[in-house]
Order: sequence, then structure tokens, then C-alpha cells
Amino acid sequence: MQTAIRHCLFAMAAVVCGILCASSSGGAQDNPGGTKVPAAAGFKVAGVVVSSTSGTPLRETRVTLVNTKNRREAVWIITREDGRFEFAGLGAGKYSLEGARRGYTPAALE
Repeated sequence: MQTAIRHCLFAMAAVVCGILCASSSGGAQDNPGGTKVPAAAGFKVAGVVVSSTSGTPLRETRVTLVNTKNRREAVWIITREDGRFEFAGLGAGKYSLEGARRGYTPAALE
């Protein structure tokens, strides 16, 4: 039986605290899904992906952050063992989060 990640993303959104939080990033962040994001931009998106049924963290979940004004501006990361992820060094703007993991239904949060 498949469990939807959609509920996991909503739980994650609460941790993200309004999607963008001010940060003092100390350098450019490398990510496997895109280019380096300059550290001059001072925002981050962070959270934890959890199972909607058990509440346990979901490791190895692909989380994608997409600029809603330019969908080509997308970066992705794989969650750590504890389900945590962080996108640092982001410019101000509106982003959507997308989550995908084998055995779960992909979902997005605008």
C-alpha cells in the first residue's frame, strides 16, 4: 500500500516556517541537482520529511525547490538519515517544494 508524501510535505512546511527564513550562509552551496547558489543571497529553506502515518523521518527522499517565476531555476537534494534537508544561499522569491521517494506518491507544496 502506498502512503502519500503529500502529508509529509505539509508537515515539512510547518518546519520551514513560511518557506523562507533569513540566514547567514557562509559560502556557496553545492547541490547535486544544479549549479552553485551564491552565498550573497541570504535565505534558506529547511525542514524534515516525515511519514504521514508513523511520523518517522523519511531518509533518501528527493526534495526539489523550484522558483515559481522561472521553473527552470530548480535545485534538489536528498534528505539525510534523519529526514532533514536544507537549501541555503537562496535569493528572495516564491518557491515551491516537491517531494518524491520510491514507494510513495510524489507531491508538491506551492
